[in-house]
Amino acid sequence: MLVLVTAGALVPLLGPSAALHGSGEAAAPGTPGVGLLRAVLFAALCVPLGEVFTGRSARRLRPRAALPRPWSATAAAAGFLASLGLAFVVAAGNRVPRGWGDVDLGGLQGHREGLLALVEVNGFLVAGLLALSRRPAAQLWPLGAVVVAEALRAHPAWDYHDPATGAVLTAVHLACGALWAGGLLHVLRVLRLWRGEAP
Repeated sequence: MLVLVTAGALVPLLGPSAALHGSGEAAAPGTPGVGLLRAVLFAALCVPLGEVFTGRSARRLRPRAALPRPWSATAAAAGFLASLGLAFVVAAGNRVPRGWGDVDLGGLQGHREGLLALVEVNGFLVAGLLALSRRPAAQLWPLGAVVVAEALRAHPAWDYHDPATGAVLTAVHLACGALWAGGLLHVLRVLRLWRGEAP
């Protein structure tokens, strides 16, 4: 598991430079850092979605069996910090800020990309609070808002193709990928906990 997590972290760090190698294009400044923040954001979506959906199936399979301790609140905290870091990048004009003078947090509300960054920050904040509540399944709503915001961010309105179709396809792809990866992680955790018991 540790090897897979390490390999997953290397993709955003090394992927952009590998993709641009030999193309004659220069990488945008701060690409590895932004890629790592996006990877943390995706992982923070995977964990709670997997716990909610796979946990429900596990409870149906064995209602009285123990389930692993939830990681949703920790994942939401990581997602909050990652989305906050990405909001700082947006507030600095889509550049990695060199100091507080480069960041205009008040200007986030003035444009589409800034509003989407704020939706992601607030979505993870609310999801973390709901993960600690008595109804952790309610965190699906703010996490759904994060998925929609990320899909809209990936398809700006000035794209040459239809941005609505691209945003819908990205939202479906992101949600399915997060459910699959998070569900697989939770299934492995459940199987490890149930390993010595009857199938």
